[in-house]
Amino acid sequence: MSNTLFQGNQASIRSGAIDFNSTPSLGKELHLFNCHAFQNVAKQGAFASVFLSLCTTENTIICGSTAVPIYAPHDTWTDLGNTCITEFCDSDQDGALDCDDGCPDDPDKLEPGQCGCGNPDTDSDEDGTADCIDECPDDPLKTEPGDCGCGVPDDDDDENGISDCLESDCDADLDGSGFVGIDDLLILLGAYGDCPSPCDADMDGNGEVTIDDLLTLIGAWGPC
Repeated sequence: MSNTLFQGNQASIRSGAIDFNSTPSLGKELHLFNCHAFQNVAKQGAFASVFLSLCTTENTIICGSTAVPIYAPHDTWTDLGNTCITEFCDSDQDGALDCDDGCPDDPDKLEPGQCGCGNPDTDSDEDGTADCIDECPDDPLKTEPGDCGCGVPDDDDDENGISDCLESDCDADLDGSGFVGIDDLLILLGAYGDCPSPCDADMDGNGEVTIDDLLTLIGAWGPC
């Protein structure tokens, strides 16, 4: 039997839908493929009763039954795969059967998504990462604070491996200590002459460290 819907059947004894009790010796077997059984009511075997007969199910959904879905007291029922049995047919009343619903208790979701059942996959900054796992939910360019924090790009204009936000705004503070002093002077003198980019000591960006850069450093001497 295949592609059949059994719904709302009732019986005071045995099965509410299928009562199949032929003996195996007669070669009788009940095979249910791609069948749906919804809200059947019976004392035993709300969907089917197979007291002595062989029964197999495959790709079948059984839900909302008030008794054991398939009554097979002699272990003659075998599931060949993909048979789903649930207490309720549609727990969250979202129109999707619990067997097909990845979030059977969440009417707003059919699958867990990024945030799991019961939690909306809201993406405030529309960057493709849900707020629940986005450490910068209002910054579409970042999903974690990084060096500079949310809302500030981790740019490294001089490509020295240090984000610009962590470096001093003072070009002459070559060692990033917040003070222009002898250490910065030694760095500049060590780079004197041709200095292709990136070159921190080339403060005027002309490709070489010259007297102009030295004068800039001396002019910024002290706290910076």
